[in-house]
Amino acid sequence: MIHQGSGNFVIDQSNSVVGNSSDSSARSVNLRQVVHGYDPTIDTDVPLHTNVTLDNRVGRQVDSSGREYALITLYQVDPPLADLPSREAGIDRGNDMRTPADMVKSTYSNYVSPVFTDDAEQHPVPNHPIGHFFVKIEISGYPTVLTGMTTIKRADEELVELTLGQSLGVGGVLLIPQPGRLNSAEEVVNELKLRQRRLRVIDGRFYKESPGGGNVGPEYVIEDGNVVFARFKVPAKNAKDALAMFVEFIGREQHKIFGSLINRPYKGTGAGCAPFAMAWLKASGIIPFVVEPELSRRVDDMTGEPTGMSDLWQYLLRTAHIPWADIGCDRRLGADQAMPAKYTAYDHLFHNERKSDLRSAIPGLAEKIRKDRGSVVSTLFAFGALTPLRDLIVASKRKDPNDVRNYKWASDGEGFNAQFWDNARFSRWIKQLWQSDPAPDGIELEREGRFIGISVDLMKVPRQTEPFFKEADRIKSMTKRVGFRLSKSSTCRDIFGFGVQ
Repeated sequence: MIHQGSGNFVIDQSNSVVGNSSDSSARSVNLRQVVHGYDPTIDTDVPLHTNVTLDNRVGRQVDSSGREYALITLYQVDPPLADLPSREAGIDRGNDMRTPADMVKSTYSNYVSPVFTDDAEQHPVPNHPIGHFFVKIEISGYPTVLTGMTTIKRADEELVELTLGQSLGVGGVLLIPQPGRLNSAEEVVNELKLRQRRLRVIDGRFYKESPGGGNVGPEYVIEDGNVVFARFKVPAKNAKDALAMFVEFIGREQHKIFGSLINRPYKGTGAGCAPFAMAWLKASGIIPFVVEPELSRRVDDMTGEPTGMSDLWQYLLRTAHIPWADIGCDRRLGADQAMPAKYTAYDHLFHNERKSDLRSAIPGLAEKIRKDRGSVVSTLFAFGALTPLRDLIVASKRKDPNDVRNYKWASDGEGFNAQFWDNARFSRWIKQLWQSDPAPDGIELEREGRFIGISVDLMKVPRQTEPFFKEADRIKSMTKRVGFRLSKSSTCRDIFGFGVQ
């Protein structure tokens, strides 16, 4: 990677741990003008050019021993209801992954819970119903990079129209990538500034309008912005390796794909927000590998806490065994037509719910919140999930109306094993460190306004020697050689077994 100044880079594979691709001739990437290439008449929320830098130049950074260092900071934004009291016994208001049904319920609860600044003039704040990561990297002589991997507005519409509308099930939602983009640095700065204020969260699932107007349902004031962070001090060379990975990531146009649970930058298949953040830690040597080892740690296994940085990745990397009955697919994954799952997301959403509670859901909740607050965060409302609920709607969307199924993760060999990075555990790790006394050696507690976080000195960490995109080039070569031909009789199980991700 050659930096030509002002955030302009030329990808140079001749002397880099990023990888030696057969098609990686010199390419230019301008971090101040990242091109997403979407149709501006359709994707009005995506600018033609995105600036992921702060338009600055980081000064020289050296430690007490004269060693040049760089800083990599991960900001984790929790879902709106994380750590708040639950009205359902045992249900985590953040990301509850104990069962697929619990996951759907907790995710939905956060989708429908708007977040605002607790000011006289309230401002809406992005709610990130499954959490989000922002990445900041500061290297001497380079502009500060501040960004994250996210979806475009159209992705929400596709989630409803293509995924839920075709009854692709929980697995279909989790395993199908969506149109994506990079957060601009300005976008991140603005959100973090809003989160430095007191926030007010409306519990959308239990919203209740009083006879005289207004909400008498649960509302909560959040003091810490729902943000934690970890700041890693690494040798400058290590950080430059990570920056080279990011430049190549854009050069390969992976930033246009918001990955599913299993998409990865090192595979050349895009990324969700957590794999994107972890890619920076991999490329800088903080995580000691690029290609991820297969683990047997199940998503519903809540045991084990990291004792330090060396085993943190084992704590964050988990596996969900998604039952085949919950996995549908469509043309986005190579199927000739949409093939619905045996059970829908609505089966999970309404599992163990009392009919009396469902029937009493407030009609017009979405419109009420829009009128009072000027914002509603979920297009799930448009699908009539809970607002309003009618027996006919429920019956038409459910394939298990009598609720007789066992809604649990699959046993080994009875489902698709989706390995993923758990951002909720990253947040839990930071919060537990703040509760420990004293903090482990090499880790210092740190505040950034209302946000709590840690600072870790990793100046002795070795550089990553594994070429970052070697696996992506191998997969690309294999796909060209083998081709992607599936018969009309192929099942979703065949498609995922083929390794489309």
